[in-house]
Amino acid sequence: MFPALEHALVLTSAGPLALLDSHQTPAAIRRMGTTQLTRWLRARGICTPEERAVTAVGAAERKRRTQAVIALARRRVNVLRALIRDRRFYDVVAQEPTSQPLSRRWSCDCGPRILLVSIGSMVDAARVIERETAVRIVEEELDREDQKWAARGVAPVPKTVLHVEEHELVWKVYWQSEEYARTRNPAAMLVGHGPYLVDRLDGGLHEIGAVSEIEGAWEADYRVRIRGMAVRTPVDDLHDEIREAAAVRGRMQAVRILRRRLPMLSPSQALEYVSALLQADAPAHLVTLAVEQLIEPMNPVLAVQTIRQGKPGQRI
Repeated sequence: MFPALEHALVLTSAGPLALLDSHQTPAAIRRMGTTQLTRWLRARGICTPEERAVTAVGAAERKRRTQAVIALARRRVNVLRALIRDRRFYDVVAQEPTSQPLSRRWSCDCGPRILLVSIGSMVDAARVIERETAVRIVEEELDREDQKWAARGVAPVPKTVLHVEEHELVWKVYWQSEEYARTRNPAAMLVGHGPYLVDRLDGGLHEIGAVSEIEGAWEADYRVRIRGMAVRTPVDDLHDEIREAAAVRGRMQAVRILRRRLPMLSPSQALEYVSALLQADAPAHLVTLAVEQLIEPMNPVLAVQTIRQGKPGQRI
């Protein structure tokens, strides 16, 4: 049970009490989602189930955001404590997974700490791919494809860029046959393909299928595999649920929850997992088991296909 949900619900009717009795942690409510929780409440004859489900899921999401902020603050406090203990300054030259290096240095000489950003990193920060460059990259790829078909003795269908959409990671460049672009005749439309993706940092060229574009499945794959970014997974939700259960109902209850979610773990492994997680991070070999059980592998049909890797310092 968590205060945000108690405050959001009026605890004088059957609906909120049934909800709190069966779903006592934010992670449990987030896993159900609004639709499933609405059905669950409606099956128990609770009035206004949609409104109560939206309220409960919203409170659970706010709880997760609060926990993320607290976790980040705790890590930063730990870094500052270590710096004070060792009597040294924070000095990092970090290379991002992308082609955009960030040369950051904290420097101090018996005075306030000042963040110094090198001129080189300021230039790199501005070195992003513009829309016109993305269009040119795709047009060059379309020309190469036409040349390949022509070399095989097949007359290529003339193609052109239809429109471009801006995304925080890429330029999504949509293309079609020149005839369709000119006449909008559905009979001239090429179907089955998705847009090209031009990375906004390094100009890398990728493509996705129509299904991946419609479902939005490409974005998580792009963040993790192409950009090397961290994304939230069901394993993170499990860890949140374990921490919450341990805080509210004790460590052994957290162990029981873990074994229900990962029945292949022995009691001793589950206890090791929970104990390490409550101290810092869960053991890597046990987290690997959790990943295998809780995270579905990426469907190759939905994955991002790389045509050409990006080049650091690509022209704007």
